[in-house]
Amino acid sequence: MKRYLIRISIFNLTLILGACAFGDYESARNNVEEGEAIATDLRECRSMLHRANLDQSDPIQPGSLKLLNWNISKGSKEFWQKDLRSMSIDKDFVILQEAVLDSGIKLQVKELMHESFSPGYTTASKTTGVLTYSKRKPLSECRLSVLEPWLRTPKATNITQFSIEGRHETLLVINVHVVNFSIGLIRFRDQMEQIRQVLMDHSGPAILAGDFNTWRSKRMEVVNDIAGRFAFVAVQLQLDNRKKFNGHALDHVFVRGLSVHNSEVKSVISSDHNPIAVELRL
Repeated sequence: MKRYLIRISIFNLTLILGACAFGDYESARNNVEEGEAIATDLRECRSMLHRANLDQSDPIQPGSLKLLNWNISKGSKEFWQKDLRSMSIDKDFVILQEAVLDSGIKLQVKELMHESFSPGYTTASKTTGVLTYSKRKPLSECRLSVLEPWLRTPKATNITQFSIEGRHETLLVINVHVVNFSIGLIRFRDQMEQIRQVLMDHSGPAILAGDFNTWRSKRMEVVNDIAGRFAFVAVQLQLDNRKKFNGHALDHVFVRGLSVHNSEVKSVISSDHNPIAVELRL
């Protein structure tokens, strides 16, 4: 009987925490400044990306593009500011997961003027999510999410679209932190399905990066299937120091319509994930 009551208490607490986080999340995701082109559901996202006005743009110049992909672990470890500042100096894109809003991140990436944030887990004191910084202003942005099946808290996807100088195609940058705490693949597939549907409408170059939580082979198969359908290539890493669980890497960068000129994984103590730095050519 005592064990039964304990289980009920834990279950109720999980529901309460999930409900509180989701309620705050809904407030955060709807807090969009007037005039901003930000979509917060899949249908609106697909429509917005399709009708982007290239005449009102801040185009990317063809040539070298440098990006950093990093799960920053909520900035909970020492020296993350120093590492982020040094690694973002020459980057065109900084793609972060488990980023905390208003934690001083912007001060470390001063050269990157534009911030695109999709909220995930939210409490009364802080909001975490996926955060994309870019030198150029996006044509449009999407904030998508699915709920973790156990904790009932959101896992976020951020999508930004950029015009390219002299081309009718656009560059799509997808920053994702995929569902983690689930036994099966239903919610994992749901989040990847959102990405698949967005990619169905996009024929130009694209970057797909983030923490995919691919800690078992079945999860990696789902990711590889979608990457393969849309002609993405996984960025190969000569010295692979990515965080691994059960022998499986969690963080990935995939590209389409871009060539990879250099890539490395930097070993740090400022997060439990090691950042991936990639130089691409458009």
